Amino acid sequence: MRVVSTFSPSSSILHSVKCRLDGSGVEYLVISKPSKLEVFALQPEGVELQCELQIWGMVSSLKAVHHDVSIR
Repeated sequence: MRVVSTFSPSSSILHSVKCRLDGSGVEYLVISKPSKLEVFALQPEGVELQCELQIWGMVSSLKAVHHDVSIR
């Protein structure tokens, strides 16, 4: 018997949000997978992984919330 497999982890994406997380003007792509969040910076050369967070449980939704920076 032969088994064919890939070395890359599963990539089932549940939700995604494009947003700005700081005042630098860089846009980010936040992706939620069943038990992980991944944050990518959107660069002219392509996307660059910034961080990932393992979550105990399951991501049920991902929403962008507008924040007015002038309220500080």
